Amino acid sequence: SQDLGRTLSQPPQLLALDLDGTLLTSAGAVSARTRRTLLALQARGVRLLACTGRPYRTAAPILSHLELRGHAALSNGALLYDLACDAVVAHFPLEKAVALAAIRAAGSPSPTTTLAGSSKASSRASPRGSAT
Repeated sequence: SQDLGRTLSQPPQLLALDLDGTLLTSAGAVSARTRRTLLALQARGVRLLACTGRPYRTAAPILSHLELRGHAALSNGALLYDLACDAVVAHFPLEKAVALAAIRAAGSPSPTTTLAGSSKASSRASPRGSAT
């Protein structure tokens, strides 16, 4: 990361970045070195795409700290978000029948069962050209 130009014959045009378990430390933070490296790559024209299972509400503070421009794939790819415009680009929700089948397949709830969901509204974003 110190001198990417020496280790690669050509810098990448796009880097897809997983957050949890990859980019973030075990404490859930971004190291100063990682942040500096990403900012330097972005300054060189490398497009950075954050990819995470997190919904917007929990990814936003991390993405803001990283000062990423461009897009982020959120909610396990169900939401494509434009960070520069602060807007939803595309939304790919589960069809109701698929969601209900998944809930049924999970069986009877137990004390450790957790069902969660999010919507565009809870992401505080206004859809532009999204498919619903």
